[in-house]
Amino acid sequence: GRAQAYEQELVVIYGDDIEVSVVLSGCAENIDVAFSTSKVFMNDTFIALSTQTSIVIHNTSDVPVDFSWRAFPTIEEEIGQKLKLQLQLKHEETEELAALTDDHVKMEEDGEDFSDSSSASALLPTRRKSRD
Repeated sequence: GRAQAYEQELVVIYGDDIEVSVVLSGCAENIDVAFSTSKVFMNDTFIALSTQTSIVIHNTSDVPVDFSWRAFPTIEEEIGQKLKLQLQLKHEETEELAALTDDHVKMEEDGEDFSDSSSASALLPTRRKSRD
């Protein structure tokens, strides 16, 4: 059967403040789409191992259906979580860089020299010889 029809006005505003109004209308269809199971159980997974299971999506209608797995109910929540994780990662990188810089400064204060540009010795601190 058919779902309720819908209709809404769309206003498009161009760069020179020119407005164009269009009425959008349509209707949706209730279609018969189902999964082969209502729950998916995944066994514990460990590093270098994988767990998998299969489910079947049954679409007995003539209407194509697009489906994708999502970690969050909406795209907005998914984007929000990704941004939150990016900020957290940036914060951790900043803290790590600050800790490395502090260690470098302490080593210099202790008389260690990082000025040699050769690749092997640039990684290892050297002691300055005192001129007494």
